[in-house]
Amino acid sequence: MLPYSISELFAKVSKSGKINVLEYYRLMAALPATSLNEEDYRSIKRLLHAVRRGWVQVVGLDPLMEN
Repeated sequence: MLPYSISELFAKVSKSGKINVLEYYRLMAALPATSLNEEDYRSIKRLLHAVRRGWVQVVGLDPLMEN
């Protein structure tokens, strides 16, 4: 899924306020996985919520696709 742990991604995104578009889509795909532990599940939910609220910016999108 990701080249590093979800906790590492959470720390990186929390510090920078940005998430790569590929990481974002991988998190969305990982959410329904039943193999996630409670901590990872909650971290993913928090990151996706932060993106929806605008607290975290998704970067790496094609500027023509952004609206």
